[in-house]
Amino acid sequence: MEKYEFRTKQPLWIWITAVLLIGCVSVYAIKTHNYFLIIMWSVYYAFSLSYAYRVYTITPDTFVLKQGWLKPRTFRLEDITSVERKYTKEHHLSSLVIRYSAPDMHHNFFEIKKCDTDVEGILNAILDYHPSVSVR
Repeated sequence: MEKYEFRTKQPLWIWITAVLLIGCVSVYAIKTHNYFLIIMWSVYYAFSLSYAYRVYTITPDTFVLKQGWLKPRTFRLEDITSVERKYTKEHHLSSLVIRYSAPDMHHNFFEIKKCDTDVEGILNAILDYHPSVSVR
């Protein structure tokens, strides 16, 4: 069974901010001999960066969204009602809004931003397995 898997990537500014903050905290902690600050901020950024990590897996019958250490959200491709493309002012694809029908869900849509992952690949994978979905 073939599957498509798309992983998110963290923008460079997040990594630069994390390195600068950990570096500044480390210098301050070493000068004041307060090493707990280094541990505290390192653990905080480790949790923050791992929570923002998402994996989108598309198989012939399911769509799975795994975010950080949370329980994966799985639903059938037949439940996808429409895919809406959002564009920038320069007419470049910026994100996808995937709407689906599920009887036990309060929110029935989610957005995948282009800065996170390959939205064109996700759209092509959905259309490959479920070509009758409405794309706007």
